[in-house]
Amino acid sequence: MPLEDVFGRILGLKEPWFVEDVVFDTGKLEVDIYVGFRAGAQLPCPECGGLCPVHDTVKRTWRHLNFFQYPAYIHAKMPRVVCGKHGTRTVKVPWSRRLPDSASLCKEGQGKHQGRLREGTRP
Repeated sequence: MPLEDVFGRILGLKEPWFVEDVVFDTGKLEVDIYVGFRAGAQLPCPECGGLCPVHDTVKRTWRHLNFFQYPAYIHAKMPRVVCGKHGTRTVKVPWSRRLPDSASLCKEGQGKHQGRLREGTRP
C-alpha cells in the first residue's frame, strides 16, 4: 500500500479528501503530511450539510500527534464553500476536531481491553 494511502487511513480521510504527499524532513526531524481534495468536488456546508461548490482556499497548517517521536504537521488548502442558504463558509475538515485528553484516552483503552486481559487473550 502506498505511504499516502496509509496516512489517509490513519487520518480517517474519505472522498473527496486524500493525502497528496508525506515528507520526512531530516533537517527538522518532523513529518509533513499534505492533504488535498479532488478537483471539482462539492463539500458540505458546515451549517446545513448541503453539498456546495468550493469558492476559494487558504493554506493552513495543523499540529498533529507525533508520529513515533517525530512532530507531525498536516498542511492543506482550507476550502470555503458558497451555500445558497448560509453564504460563504469555511468547511469542517476531518482531521481538525477536538480530541479527548490523554487520561480519557487511557481510560477508554483500558475499558476496551480489560475483559480480554482478564481472560488472558491478546487484544
